[in-house]
Amino acid sequence: MRLSHFDTHKHAHMFPAVLRPLLRAARECGVPAVRNPFGRVWPLPIVDLLRKRTLWLRFAELNVLRNFAARFRREVEAHGLRTTDGSLAVLVTGCLDLKLFTAITDSIPDGTWEFVCHPGYNDADLDKVDTRLRESRVQELALLTSPEAKEVLQRQGIELITYHDL
Repeated sequence: MRLSHFDTHKHAHMFPAVLRPLLRAARECGVPAVRNPFGRVWPLPIVDLLRKRTLWLRFAELNVLRNFAARFRREVEAHGLRTTDGSLAVLVTGCLDLKLFTAITDSIPDGTWEFVCHPGYNDADLDKVDTRLRESRVQELALLTSPEAKEVLQRQGIELITYHDL
């Protein structure tokens, strides 16, 4: 199996000291792409942000981290790797619901964007890992495979692809 792209835990590759050696290694190993962790931070009205403390704290963090975005893009291009225009939904990790999913998909700019999510199962293996994303994995899986999500994507004309398709 050929690798499609690389990523790092919690997007650590957004920092230049981590990114540069990974880009060199990816190029040498024939990995053609890298996840772009930067993108639109908030598509919803500010009132929704203020209602959830975890969201406004993450909003502030993500706004600070966006300072690395231009340099990230330059480094990726200089190493000849591909990436998306950015990522969506990083802000709502762990609290994605149909309302947020719809608001995000309704505001996707032109281009190729990655919708960051963590669908899965809360099983014995996950119980061994220290993560806040337990029940939310099950909820995201149900949401992302629901007829409602499919309808939202079809209504917006969103085409689902993989990194192999970049």
